Amino acid sequence: MLIHDLSSPRNMMVHPYAKIIDGLTNVQIKSPLRETFHYPIYKYCKNDYPVDMIVKRCGVVLVSRSPDIQLLVVKGKTNGIYSFPKGRQNLNELDEVCASRELYEETGLYMDSTLLSQMKKCKIGKNTYFIMEVDAKDYQFFKIRDRKEIGEVAWKTIDELRVLRCNKDIRNILLYPFKTYYYHHLIFQM
Repeated sequence: MLIHDLSSPRNMMVHPYAKIIDGLTNVQIKSPLRETFHYPIYKYCKNDYPVDMIVKRCGVVLVSRSPDIQLLVVKGKTNGIYSFPKGRQNLNELDEVCASRELYEETGLYMDSTLLSQMKKCKIGKNTYFIMEVDAKDYQFFKIRDRKEIGEVAWKTIDELRVLRCNKDIRNILLYPFKTYYYHHLIFQM
């Protein structure tokens, strides 16, 4: 059982953490008035995910090879960081269904999940991606459905991505040819 004493000088600034403490269970807090408060614990769930469950993310890497290698990326609206179209997988949802849904939400492009299930699949970091080679000329019109998260959808070359703020998955892709992983072979040598 945790005990926090609010009367000590070290814990006088505990009020910014009141929301965190409210969600804990079996916690006793001693106030300067010597009253003891008991708070029930609630398990935090978001989208039906318990805290102790690993959240999977799935997405699609669209690669175009004409004339240079280009990757389809999305730019976060609030943080301005470029990433591949991906998102949280719902409970009991197949990887290809999640990837198809997230691609549609973030870019407006629809790929059937049965088509994605036939594509090469790899893990980049903790995320699962389906890699698909397309012609960028055929995929130029985007309609962002999730305007809260996504600010821009664009085709970017490897050289353009090297000077932009990108997430870890894209930075791992940019390690090629200095470091080579399985997904590099899928993207650069399809």
